[in-house]
Amino acid sequence: MEFNGNPRQAAACEQQFWRPMAELLPVFEREGIRLVLEPHPDDWVEDGKRAVDIIRGINSPLVSFLYCAPHTFHQCDDCTGIMKKAG
Repeated sequence: MEFNGNPRQAAACEQQFWRPMAELLPVFEREGIRLVLEPHPDDWVEDGKRAVDIIRGINSPLVSFLYCAPHTFHQCDDCTGIMKKAG
């Protein structure tokens, strides 16, 4: 899954992201559904390190980060730094 939305309206998109997440997380946890998020070009969050922070904020072992090497240039062009942060 991507962080769909408009990077020029990141704050509004982030609010829209958290609202359904609060409802969906209990379902994911109950059903054992894994959610993998990827910052993607032209999403409301493109920076890989910022995406890792958001995913950690979700605080669920079922939600993780996908690093897509071809999108490195959109994720602040810091492959090593992003991977170190993501662990």
